[in-house]
Amino acid sequence: MNTVIERIPPGSPKHMNKNWVIKEEIKENQSLLAQDWSSFTDFYKRGCVYVIKDKENTILGFAIVNDNDYLSLIAVLPSEQNKGLGAELIGNIKSEFDFFYLHVRQSNEPAIRFYKEMGLEKTGSVKEYYDNCDTAYVMSYYAY
Repeated sequence: MNTVIERIPPGSPKHMNKNWVIKEEIKENQSLLAQDWSSFTDFYKRGCVYVIKDKENTILGFAIVNDNDYLSLIAVLPSEQNKGLGAELIGNIKSEFDFFYLHVRQSNEPAIRFYKEMGLEKTGSVKEYYDNCDTAYVMSYYAY
């Protein structure tokens, strides 16, 4: 698939509404990404947003890295998952950052496997991190 990644600098709301729709579709179909609009817009505007598009300029997914090197969100349309788009987004982020970290549900084994394949490692855990009291693993990427 021919794709392009657009980098949107912090402070810009560009594509925010379209990316919200993607996040909400994942929430509805997979019971993940439960952020409310206020939280979503806050880290969207504070972070650097990476948007992956197809050759028709259709947004297929996005990732947000906040100013403290925190990957606060990565999302790919459910219909486009398992096609390497998440790996493209992570690869792009790895090319710009020597370090970043994220939280992932301890119960989300597919995501944990994916992040390990992308070169991240478990570096900690946070009990009751999520609203439903699920534990989160902290996973980190180090280029060095």
